[in-house]
Amino acid sequence: MAGRWNQDRDADRAAIAELAGVDYDTLRETLAELNRASDPFITQIGPAWMLASAQDAWIQLRRAVREDDLGRLEPVARRVLLERDPALDLSPDDRWRAATVGKSPAHSGDLRRGLAVTLALLGVYGEVIDAGHGASGAQWADRVVRVLLREANADATGDMWNSLAGMLPPLAEAAPDAFLDGVRDATAGSSPVIATMFTDSGPRTATREFSRHHQVLWALERLAWSPDHFGRATGVLARLAEIDPDGYMRNRPFNSLVSILSLQSPEAPAPGGARLEVIERLRERSPDIAWRLMIALLPSPRALHDPVQKPEFRDWRPKEASS
Repeated sequence: MAGRWNQDRDADRAAIAELAGVDYDTLRETLAELNRASDPFITQIGPAWMLASAQDAWIQLRRAVREDDLGRLEPVARRVLLERDPALDLSPDDRWRAATVGKSPAHSGDLRRGLAVTLALLGVYGEVIDAGHGASGAQWADRVVRVLLREANADATGDMWNSLAGMLPPLAEAAPDAFLDGVRDATAGSSPVIATMFTDSGPRTATREFSRHHQVLWALERLAWSPDHFGRATGVLARLAEIDPDGYMRNRPFNSLVSILSLQSPEAPAPGGARLEVIERLRERSPDIAWRLMIALLPSPRALHDPVQKPEFRDWRPKEASS
């Protein structure tokens, strides 16, 4: 359920004990036995414990996941993933020293990443899991992602979106529709909450933290590989391009659109017809963005396009692009 964690963190050990339903010292004995196997299911590197292969583990053990397992997982996932990053109390120039001044989250990045990946794998492999009340594991993951993004949108400071930033790509694959709904809601209004993620418009310095908005772009780029979500993903990117105040990072919503829609990009995720349909819709909804986009997409021998982020868990890439 956790995927990975750091045993040096008190909060991580408490979360793992809650997930397992036993005290951590008892669990550690079982972990040590599993780690000594010739082909270990779980392994330890320094203070970090992790599944040897999370994807293989879910393929093999998904049918063993029960409703009560998910019942223990939900409060842990919500508590850990919704933990506010205290580094946000510091200025972007000072966040590099957050750990040295006691501004680190109680839970480790290992556990946060592990739980986000668990949700992604539930979204992919959870159809065979009975989550109770007639819901599958995949539907359960969709509901949890909706709750997480609803909480992020309720925080007018934008701190929750920034705290979730590194988890957004796997959360997008966990529940694409829930993710797209959440980002759509975050872009609403004259002062959209997600605009707080664009923090690179000031002067660039050697110690300044990179803006975290690129994680949203990477998540949407992954969804653009899906024929079912291509249109919505590009539409949300266009709205983000309208919000974007611009800055020194090359990762911009408009650049993501160019890379996705370019006919010159060998790995672009959609066929030409779908690209034209998107541009036609943008001409109606976002005419300024559509005009800039049509100019940027004109063939040029000097055109440079960034790689489009590929899905990590979903089998959306066409056969010829998946090698």
